[in-house]
Amino acid sequence: MLLKKSLILLTLFFIFSCSAKVEITKPIQVNVASGLKKIPGKYAAYIQTGGWQLETESTSFACSAWTFEADINQPYYNAMKKILSEIFEDITFTENILSKNEISDFGYLAQISILQTSAKANFDFHGTGANFIFFLNSIVSAQNNKGLVFQKNVSAEGLGQEVRNWTCNAQEGARMAVQNSIEQLVDLSSMYLYEGIKKDE
Repeated sequence: MLLKKSLILLTLFFIFSCSAKVEITKPIQVNVASGLKKIPGKYAAYIQTGGWQLETESTSFACSAWTFEADINQPYYNAMKKILSEIFEDITFTENILSKNEISDFGYLAQISILQTSAKANFDFHGTGANFIFFLNSIVSAQNNKGLVFQKNVSAEGLGQEVRNWTCNAQEGARMAVQNSIEQLVDLSSMYLYEGIKKDE
């Protein structure tokens, strides 16, 4: 009888909906290759933000009514801004995409644009732990006073795991997935950007 009641309570626990906010309290780590020379010259950069307020979608029955909410816009913006500052000697961050005439008038060699596109997050609970995966996609490009210099689609998949015995509350796993996805996206974006700019010199 006690076992039956426990199973009923456990089932109700999994079925009732609940949401948890994922707070990113530590700065996202960004890495620049050792010995990498900064790109000389005067550049502008526009980093789009505001579009990545994500909720996890459960891929399993257990905890299927749970959601984990993560607003990753600010940590993503901060990480991207930091790495751009580390690979360019002189870069100014703008609040919008400049026209070709504005790029020329302000004396920029080019403007870097990093645009948010699709993003989603999945959550899987398997009884002894939780798995999270965050998918982020963006477009990295550079434009000078003559037009588009280069453009690249960038994708990242950040994984996070947390051991939780029969509880759906696993924010740490979600936080880990957020950090990994942003780190990966920022690193890839900076690599493609560096190669694209240097190739055009």
